[in-house]
Amino acid sequence: MCEMCRLSRSSLSTRDIGRPKPDEDAVAVEIMGMNTLELPPIERPIQESLQPPVMAAMTHQGLIREDNQDAFIIDPDGRFAIVADGMGGHEGGALASRTASAAVAAALDHPFDDDRHDALAEKWLRTGFGEAFEALSAKALKNPDCGDMGTTLLATAFCRHDGELVVAHLGDSRLYRLRDGRLTQLTDDHNVLAELRRAGVLNEETEAENHHLAHLLTRAVSPGATDRPDIFRAQTHPGDRYLLCSDGLHGVVAHDKIATLLGQDCDLETICQDLIDASLDGGAPDNVTVALLDFAKAQDA
Repeated sequence: MCEMCRLSRSSLSTRDIGRPKPDEDAVAVEIMGMNTLELPPIERPIQESLQPPVMAAMTHQGLIREDNQDAFIIDPDGRFAIVADGMGGHEGGALASRTASAAVAAALDHPFDDDRHDALAEKWLRTGFGEAFEALSAKALKNPDCGDMGTTLLATAFCRHDGELVVAHLGDSRLYRLRDGRLTQLTDDHNVLAELRRAGVLNEETEAENHHLAHLLTRAVSPGATDRPDIFRAQTHPGDRYLLCSDGLHGVVAHDKIATLLGQDCDLETICQDLIDASLDGGAPDNVTVALLDFAKAQDA
């Protein structure tokens, strides 16, 4: 059975995960398991706001691993989604992914409705990633056995006023967009294989020979590191569907198969399960986590 988890208003508050709430109505979270300059407002013509996306997520430990070091958090109001893939042994990897996810969720616990929140979301994401580094460093000091822990970290924040997703990531967890039947990878992997590919060093033959390099990350969240996340904005359209996933999915299931499953006209929980099942059918050598953001169902709601 797969484990499912959603944010709720009754379990662990953002005050519990390291940051005071601005008011009593701030959202509480249930987890599976930089200081920055103020950004100036960006002037845009007022346009009809999109509804926040409908979200669902699911994780599975896979068929080989004895534990699940992945983590995710999705916001019940559609404001943000986070996926992390931990590394560094049973205790370290799970601790890293959940600690980093919680830090970003705490930083993103704000409304995203007015014309400044695309800029503010970027600031909050940078802050959250910075606090994730600090939190992992603090835990490593208390527990030397976790000194080599780390995690990928992928987060999206939806700004309703202009319909943008602000995206931040480190590592090789991916964000995909399905639009008009076409699946597009929006994030760049931070691993040795991808870096060699971007440098033009590999061709099809040498890439196949060096596929094991995909497991060697060049950037991630880890104690004492200072890697800066990639941050960008993606304009959403009604009908878009977005997928955040760990490499337990995209490292096993082919691009075309992901597109087919993601495009199904059914509830999001079924799509999550079908994506997990596709990884299991492929041997699922790693933990696998998926989170879906659906803008078609949001507009229909």
